[in-house]
Amino acid sequence: MDFKLSYATDGNVVKLSKARGEPDWLLKDRLQALEAFGKIPVESLPLFVRHTDIKGVDVAKLEPPEAIDSSPVRPVYDGGDKAALGVIDEGKIQEIRITKKLREREFYFNEAVGLLEKKPDLAMTLLARPGGLPANEKFGMMSRALFSTAFIIYIPPRIEITLPIHLLWRFSEESSSLVTRTIIYLSEGSRASIIEEFESGDSKEGQSLFGNATEVYLEDGAGLRYAAIERFGDHVVAFLTRQAILNRDCSLNQALGSFGGFLCKSRADCALAGQGSNIRQVEVVYGNGTEKFDNTNFVVHEGRDTTSDLLSKAVMQERSRSALKGVITIQESALNSDSYLGQHSMLLSRKAKSTAIPSLEIKTNEVQRAKHAASVAQLDEEQLFYLMSRGLPRDEARKMLVEAFLTPIVEQVDLPQARERIYDIINQKWVGQGFP
Repeated sequence: MDFKLSYATDGNVVKLSKARGEPDWLLKDRLQALEAFGKIPVESLPLFVRHTDIKGVDVAKLEPPEAIDSSPVRPVYDGGDKAALGVIDEGKIQEIRITKKLREREFYFNEAVGLLEKKPDLAMTLLARPGGLPANEKFGMMSRALFSTAFIIYIPPRIEITLPIHLLWRFSEESSSLVTRTIIYLSEGSRASIIEEFESGDSKEGQSLFGNATEVYLEDGAGLRYAAIERFGDHVVAFLTRQAILNRDCSLNQALGSFGGFLCKSRADCALAGQGSNIRQVEVVYGNGTEKFDNTNFVVHEGRDTTSDLLSKAVMQERSRSALKGVITIQESALNSDSYLGQHSMLLSRKAKSTAIPSLEIKTNEVQRAKHAASVAQLDEEQLFYLMSRGLPRDEARKMLVEAFLTPIVEQVDLPQARERIYDIINQKWVGQGFP
């Protein structure tokens, strides 16, 4: 099993970097990532190889995207209901809005090219940080090497942003390719809420490729509420990579939603590097038709007194497929850690399939808790019969059981706007509506 991309060559990377006006150090970083992309297998962990399926993916010979204007967009400062809004259509930034309260701060919310011009040292720290993406993650290296658009959210020290920050990526071109990158950096003591959405229309003209790597850095005492929601059409092959690095006393409250695409392969890594850091994550996957999902989570406890709590739930209709995979590693240095990993799937059709593979790797005896759980089951016919015996039509009874399965996890999404969006998408997929 392998994946190659015809335009992933040194020459094209050099051409892309020069077109964006990037410095030599960034070109060097791209080329190193390109070399890694060529060497790393699709699935680097032997435990998960047999559960990784990219059959039918036909994007290897796509042409590189046309040159995208990478100039930063002049922000509009207003008093809206969001701290900031960024709309990116086919890789081109269309709109930037920032609340007036952040105008005099060093808050940065725009294309990376603008930061390269204004603060090259900071840009170098963010864009070329060693270990910024997992070294064994093929598609993270793809994004680091081939990104044609990079968006940076930089929050200076000790700023608390109460309104949500919203970043919307739109991608709908047929038989095309777009590779992007998002970098989120919260300085010491800062707090923020960020929603990142990925969406496309539907198409029958041929497969398209979308790749994105989101890199999150939290300095000491920072706190982030983050939601990533994807809904692609059936023609999109999406590779989404996320890595979060948490330093001392940091908190990450994360919600992930996967709702469409020919194939959506998602990997989320978290390094609890500092003492007292913690992550709480909920993940919702909902598939219908022939959609395929491959969702993997890795958490590494490095600091003392660190906590991870991860829960994933998937609902598969018709002939859709999902694989929920995860590993929590507790290093020898991570004394007094507390960890939980749960993965559960509900199947609404005999032709739907799902696997759940939670794993633990514990290298110290001094832990508070290290626990995992998994289940994959068809819709409970006895519960369905009970509800129908109380007068509910079969379809309504089925929907009620799905809601009972998903509502507890969706209610844990700590961002009201993201929670409402997830409920909205679930309802649309249930009734079989098209894309909004």
